[in-house]
Amino acid sequence: MADSATMLSRFRATLVGAVVGDCIGANFEDRWLPFVPWNDIKKVLQHMESLSPGDDELPFTDDTAMTRSVASSLTEHGAFHSRDMAERFTSEYFREPGRGYGRAVTVVFKKLKESNFSDVYKPASEQFNGSGSYGNGGAMRISPVALFAKKYNSFEVLKDVCEKTTKLTHSNKNGILGAVLQASAVDLALSNQGPPADLNVDHFVDKLIARIQPLENEATEKSETMQPYTDKLLKMKEFLKTGKSNSEQIAEDLGNDVSALDSVPTAIYSFLRAQESIEGLPVKVPFERAVLYAITMGGDTDTIASMTGAIAGALYGLENIPTTWQIFCEGVPDAIKQADELFKLYKKAEGQSGSTA
Repeated sequence: MADSATMLSRFRATLVGAVVGDCIGANFEDRWLPFVPWNDIKKVLQHMESLSPGDDELPFTDDTAMTRSVASSLTEHGAFHSRDMAERFTSEYFREPGRGYGRAVTVVFKKLKESNFSDVYKPASEQFNGSGSYGNGGAMRISPVALFAKKYNSFEVLKDVCEKTTKLTHSNKNGILGAVLQASAVDLALSNQGPPADLNVDHFVDKLIARIQPLENEATEKSETMQPYTDKLLKMKEFLKTGKSNSEQIAEDLGNDVSALDSVPTAIYSFLRAQESIEGLPVKVPFERAVLYAITMGGDTDTIASMTGAIAGALYGLENIPTTWQIFCEGVPDAIKQADELFKLYKKAEGQSGSTA
């Protein structure tokens, strides 16, 4: 495992990466044209270069608002607390409803408030004729769970907390599995032992498949063989071998909309593909390259870039996130504070484990 200072930097960068991806990506989102990628990266680069001291901060969206609620609930209780987290989501929404929340999730919050949180899972489970939402709302906020679960060093714990956290708003199996996959990507990036540049992207995908494929088998009827996440991960391996980078083709094959299935794999691919240089993207820092590449996918750019930023941050650490990005994005100082609190939980558990060895 990495030394304490390095791990703290990576904890911080996970949450900061999610924030900056959200804030920057939100500037390029077009909900009305979800399948049109921003092929001209120059537009993104010019926007970032145009920022200057004194400019207003780039605001965060519902992605970060809900991520903050997850982190604060986990750190205050030192465990998952369903009612507390549901109350935090709802309170945050009614405090600042203009953060870009999707209509379906606002219905959940209103029902939770009206019912006085009597059954925190019921409103989400009733949506879409009982099938629940398969959107990426669970995955977009899940990075604190990956940090929280690190103290247990257990995928079972990670999976369990991911599922319980996600089901508060998204009860469809694809929404839940998307959150588990995203948290797993953050966890594996955080667990990388060697230099970031030496990350074996092929092995990384294999580890993700080893985690998600059994869960897809469990969630599928015996007569079926549907493994949509596994299928996309296998396709991702093929793309990585050939160095495929055309944003339009990637968005078409992996997706770029608000569903978990069509956004989480795209975020993971953006992170992995950015390990190497990308034609047309003259950026040397891999973290920066990953987030900007994610934005070129178009569609739900704030969420895809936020998820990419969380994974990349977990690997590269805070020192590799551009200082200017940290200055211009709203919520970065709070993200660092929350990461520090999660790190304290991790170190406390590590110390207790060591004292009983």
